Amino acid sequence: MLLNSKRQMRKTVDFRNKGLQCIPPNLKNDCSIESADFSSNPLLTSFRDLPSFDFLKKLYIDHTQINSFKCAPVLPSLEVFSCRNTPLGQHDYLDLMAALVFNDGIRSVNGKKVAVNVHSLASANFVEFRKYLTDGNI
Repeated sequence: MLLNSKRQMRKTVDFRNKGLQCIPPNLKNDCSIESADFSSNPLLTSFRDLPSFDFLKKLYIDHTQINSFKCAPVLPSLEVFSCRNTPLGQHDYLDLMAALVFNDGIRSVNGKKVAVNVHSLASANFVEFRKYLTDGNI
């Protein structure tokens, strides 16, 4: 856990390898949660019930069966997104899609830096394309 300048504890929500079939619906938008890891849950197929964490900086869904951004919330502070070894992670333009869905300031997708032109494209096209992606379209 990390401390911020206000001495508030920053937490990691760790649901790795818990046999999840869905994101726990009782998960709350807690301003102290900085990182959420849902990796290694091979039955997990959707972002449904993921809260729009205001201060979440890192989101990991590696080794799941998530195949689209359907039901993905806006995550205004997200900087790092990882979906390695998932159907979603196989798509071209994943960095642009993540920037359109989560926020246009995302810095890293699957360990690769997001290019400046991707940020610009996402910012210019957020309104038109976010709903398309969160409806489950790729």
